[in-house]
Amino acid sequence: MGKQELFFAKEPKIAKQEEIDSINEYYMSSDNLDSQMSPALAADKAEKEASELLIATKKYHQMLNKYKEIESEIRMNLARINDLNRDTISKIISRMDKDRHELHLATIAMAVKLGKNEQDVLVDLVRKDKTLAEYGLPEFSIFNGYDIIDTGYWYKPFIVDSGYVIEQGEYLPDRRDNGIANIERIMNYKLEGRNYEYKPMIPADSFMLAFSISALSALRLDSEIRIDKATKLAKELDGQYISKCDSCYHEGYIRFTGVIFKNNRFEEVVNYIKNSGNKFRFGQEFYSAEEKELLKKRWLEIKNYNNNKLKELADIIEKYKNALKNKTNDITINTRNIFEQMPEEYDNHPLYSLIFEINEQLNSQIFQELIYLKKTNKLDDKNTAILLEKLNNLSLEIENYFKS
Repeated sequence: MGKQELFFAKEPKIAKQEEIDSINEYYMSSDNLDSQMSPALAADKAEKEASELLIATKKYHQMLNKYKEIESEIRMNLARINDLNRDTISKIISRMDKDRHELHLATIAMAVKLGKNEQDVLVDLVRKDKTLAEYGLPEFSIFNGYDIIDTGYWYKPFIVDSGYVIEQGEYLPDRRDNGIANIERIMNYKLEGRNYEYKPMIPADSFMLAFSISALSALRLDSEIRIDKATKLAKELDGQYISKCDSCYHEGYIRFTGVIFKNNRFEEVVNYIKNSGNKFRFGQEFYSAEEKELLKKRWLEIKNYNNNKLKELADIIEKYKNALKNKTNDITINTRNIFEQMPEEYDNHPLYSLIFEINEQLNSQIFQELIYLKKTNKLDDKNTAILLEKLNNLSLEIENYFKS
C-alpha cells in the first residue's frame, strides 16, 4: 500500500440527513415554548442555551484541532519511511489513521448537534490550515462562520476575529480559536439586550474565498486585478462577491475582498479555479505581461506622488528652521494637510513610512514642544538650538533618501 493510499485508507462515515433533521426539529419545537414562559424563565433559558452552545462549539473546535494534529503527525511519519523502518512506521501510521478516522466520526456527530453536516466539517478543517496550499492554491485562504461578525451598527459595520494573523502582508486565519471570541461576543450582546444585533456576516453553511485581506496601512498595488478576478469568479460560478472595510473612519484596520459560496460547493470551486489556468490566480507568477505592466505603472505613480509629498515636508521643515533662526512668530505650521486627499493605496509604497514618521515627529513632538516653550516663555537660545538640531536631523533623513 502506497503512502497516499495508507493516509486515506479509511473515509469517515457520512452523517445521515435524518439525524440532522431530527435535531433541527427538536430545537424548532423547543423554541415554540418560549412564548409560554415568563420573561424571567425565558431569560434563564436563553442564558443556559447560550452557555451550552458555547461549550459545545469550543469542544467541536478542540476536536478539529486534535484532528489536524493527528493529520500532521501522520505526514511527518510518512516522510520518515525508508526500507529499514517501513514495517514499524507503517504500524504507527495505521494506528494514527485509525485514531483519525474515529475522531472524524466523533467530530461529525458533534457537528450535527451544532446544526452542521459533513461538508461543513470539511470546510472547518480547511479553515484550520490557514491557506489552501494542500489543494494547490497557496495564495488563497478562507473565512467561515464566526470569523467575521456583522454588528448592525453603521459606525463599526463588522469585526474580524482576533484569530487572524499577518503573514507576508496577508491576513490569514489562525488556528487558535476559529471565531470563538466572536461567538462569545454575539451571545453576550444578545443576553444584554443590545438594541443592535451581532450576527455572523458569512452564513453558517457558507465560506468566503478570500482574494485580498489587507491592513488599511498596506493596501495592494494589485487590488484592481484581485477585484477583477473575484468578480469574474462570482459571476461564472454564481457566488456572492463581497468587499468591505471594518470601519469608515481612521481606526479601521482591515479590508477584505472575496466571494461567498455554500460549503457543499467547496470542492467544485477549488477544482474550477485549478482547471482555469491563471485566470483566477493572483501573485506575480500568475499575472500576464499586461497585468505586470499595470503594476509597474501604478508603482511609479505612487513613487512620484510620495516623492512630491516628501519634498513638501522638506519645505515645511525649512520654514520651521527659518522661523526659529529669525525668532519670528511664524512657527505654527501644521503639516497634517499634506495628507488630505491622499489616495489610500498610495500608502502601500515603502516611502510612505518615512513620510509618516517625519510628519509625526513634526506634529506630535517638535510642534507640540514649540507650543509649550512659547506658552511658558522658555523658547530661549538653548531650547531653540535643541529644536534646530532635531529639524536638521529630519532634513538629513530626507536628503539621504533622495541621494540613495
